[in-house]
Amino acid sequence: MRKLILTFSAGLAAMFSYGAIAAATAWQQADHIQVRLLSNVDTLSPDSTIFLGLELKPDEHWHVYWKNPGDSGMPIKFSLSDTPALQKEKLLWPIPEKIPFGDLTNFGYEGQLILPMQVKVSKVDDTTVIKSDASWLVCKESCIPGKASFEMQLPKGQSLKAAAEEPEIRRFAAEEARELPLMQGQMHDEGDHLSIELFARKPVFKDDSVIEFFPVNESLFSASAKAEMKWKNNFLKLKQKKSDSFFSVPELISGLLVIDGQAWEFSFKPSSN
Repeated sequence: MRKLILTFSAGLAAMFSYGAIAAATAWQQADHIQVRLLSNVDTLSPDSTIFLGLELKPDEHWHVYWKNPGDSGMPIKFSLSDTPALQKEKLLWPIPEKIPFGDLTNFGYEGQLILPMQVKVSKVDDTTVIKSDASWLVCKESCIPGKASFEMQLPKGQSLKAAAEEPEIRRFAAEEARELPLMQGQMHDEGDHLSIELFARKPVFKDDSVIEFFPVNESLFSASAKAEMKWKNNFLKLKQKKSDSFFSVPELISGLLVIDGQAWEFSFKPSSN
């Protein structure tokens, strides 16, 4: 079972709403964190692609969570709501860090974070109201859940006009993992451990590289256990202790490899034995 210590207070899940004609909403203060909604453009035009960003600023030494939170926690949720002119394409997750939490290890972020969302714009009115919802868990020794709703209004333009927030959103979006093309992926159950073998289509695993592994699947590996890895050219093998809540091997295995600062995400279907 995941271990969570929740601190409950009157404001732990406060709901906020703010609307303005601007590429950034006002900051909303929740327990131990500030949040706001950003856009990388000041104007919208039809049949274009833009980026929205959920900006979170936890208090010092507090953290929020990646899409797989690790040994405990809950991931950030960020979605569009009631905005017919926009269609979410995907969230772009920046590279997480490993954060000790007692005898556990979490995957997440301390300090400023912008979680970008790539969005397809269809038909737009003279002014488009963008609505979004977000939720999170912010933790230090204790954990506090929170949620917020945002409204932003952007005018129609002949073309997209970059906003002042564009460079910061792009900086975090640039950390999104590239897809690692595989020739083959294998998983082996080795009792208390699981091992993965990857055969990439390009020699991304250099002899002198530093590689860090983050599983995307929850309840598969123990986040606090160190991965044993061997690699060369286009081959990598890693072995890591199973999660205490491991039940079975999922139908799709996914993971993040950070190689000399560049993130690569892989996925494969394990063969049945």
